[in-house]
Amino acid sequence: MIWPLSLFKSSKAPGKLNQGPAGQIVWADAWHSLPEPGITTQLRTYYSAVAGICADLNSVSVSQTPLRLFRGKGREGDPEVLDHPLITLMDRPNPRMGRVEFLRYVQLYLELCGSAYLRKVGGVVMDVSELWPLQPHLMSPFREGGETQKIIYWLYNGLDRIELKDLIVIRNPDPLDPYSGGSSPVRRAWQAIALMDSDFALQYSLVTNQSRYQAIICPADKAMPLTTAQQKRLAAFFKAGVRSRAGTYGFTDIPIEIKSNASTSRDMEGSERFQQLREVILSAFGVPPALFQSFKSRAELEAAMEQYSRLALDSRCDLLSDFFNRELIPQGTDLYFKFDKFEPTVEGAEDGDAADGSATDSDKPSSDGDAEEDQDA
Repeated sequence: MIWPLSLFKSSKAPGKLNQGPAGQIVWADAWHSLPEPGITTQLRTYYSAVAGICADLNSVSVSQTPLRLFRGKGREGDPEVLDHPLITLMDRPNPRMGRVEFLRYVQLYLELCGSAYLRKVGGVVMDVSELWPLQPHLMSPFREGGETQKIIYWLYNGLDRIELKDLIVIRNPDPLDPYSGGSSPVRRAWQAIALMDSDFALQYSLVTNQSRYQAIICPADKAMPLTTAQQKRLAAFFKAGVRSRAGTYGFTDIPIEIKSNASTSRDMEGSERFQQLREVILSAFGVPPALFQSFKSRAELEAAMEQYSRLALDSRCDLLSDFFNRELIPQGTDLYFKFDKFEPTVEGAEDGDAADGSATDSDKPSSDGDAEEDQDA
């Protein structure tokens, strides 16, 4: 009987060690496909190493960027409005949050799961007097006539009904569902995040003297098919600890490769893989890798910050301001919200170093001073 290699595929979550019934075989299937992460799983990614740091960095950066109210047509030179109920609303969205905490929660939800839900509470002066961020994993839409129909209302935590007019839904663009879905950096880099978590779990099993993978089975080069000797060796390996209901073993013609996973110098490959996975995750969040490197001069730091603003910060601020303008600004008015743009500035001039590391005018020798010294001599 021929059993496909998927017979040995694990049904456990990524990052878990797989062990045979006898307890002596620990293996990993490299063909194991990762399922689409749910909302709760994406939110828990906040506690992962690199992904959580990137989500925190973007949310803190957005919350610390000044949000201003202007009057005009969105052009340079439009006067800023300093006193308005909308400014009061953004400075104090609800009795328990200020502007910084409110914007940080909103951006965190966008980074982790791609959607942020704000419940509106009506007031006397304006239609909205309070804004409350809602947990995305507790939101469920109620549709008319099926899953593909229009959303009628939302349920929060399965009990609280929220009408569409009382809810602001902020979403990242999602090409698979442009009208009701939201894409997050976590979903785009999910394979890299899961693999990095698996690496951490494996390293943890090493330092705590737990079981670890003894072999890694993965697709090999098509030009090098699996030989008969390799089939026999692989069969003997699995027969030692894995029993099927039929009691026989066979292999498909798909070429595979067996790699030992003993603790050798090849474990250094994990460090290289970590660097590659980190760059994939950083790119998904729009964070340039240069931002996590050591800088030789202040100019390099400013260049990295300017690149981060261009790749991540400005686009996120523009997305939030667009939603606020559409949902909060009354129709027929010429008001609009706008975040400040990041402008790199060189500080610390008292140390006498220029931003590019070159000497300042005060460091250069003065020709007049040299002439006076020669005259005194």
